[in-house]
Amino acid sequence: MNKDLLQEIGNELKDKTQGTLLEALINCFIKNPVDFGKNIIELMHQTKSIPDMILWNNFYLFLQEGNFDYDILRKLAVRLEESGNKQENATCIVYTINRVDDPRKAKFISWLTLSLINNEIDFDNYFRLVKTVENLVYADLIYISENVEKVTIDSDNIHIDDFLANGLIYSIDGGFAYTDKSYDLVEYGIQRGHNVRRPRKKPERQILAITTDEEIEAMFKL
Repeated sequence: MNKDLLQEIGNELKDKTQGTLLEALINCFIKNPVDFGKNIIELMHQTKSIPDMILWNNFYLFLQEGNFDYDILRKLAVRLEESGNKQENATCIVYTINRVDDPRKAKFISWLTLSLINNEIDFDNYFRLVKTVENLVYADLIYISENVEKVTIDSDNIHIDDFLANGLIYSIDGGFAYTDKSYDLVEYGIQRGHNVRRPRKKPERQILAITTDEEIEAMFKL
């Protein structure tokens, strides 16, 4: 992000808003796109509490890692307006920024947001992917980025449980394969700008046998 813009924001954030910083930032996202940058500058001098300072630090990372400028922020405001659900979507984006728990993950959330702005993903997919970034540790994200093009993953891999819990893999004979969500996460977030090689034909899902009530009862009697 332009350093002059960051400095301007930091210098101009005065006590010019009412309510919480979180509320003010949400309002900033949903106002007139033309005034987006101005609204940001008028926002932050109320960073007096620890939660406010954490939010501002996360927002700073979000802007910096995505190399955001006024034009990009205005495009985001336009995208929110076009969504037909700008209040709720803006709120979800701000809450996502507020929950950043690792500065290294801020870049991935920023890049997913850029993909949203450029209409490469829709809002539903965006929120699924940023939630996955929140849920996974940084090592998980790097692993999937470096290995998703291998198509399959062994069943004894240490990342299996977290990947399964977040819908990034599915069961196949002899192991697991990556879902479309995994490829989207890497292509639109972790490695934005890199065209991820996706398999022409995905491995077939393993058909799991259905256990009857009688079989379950028999198992507990053993």
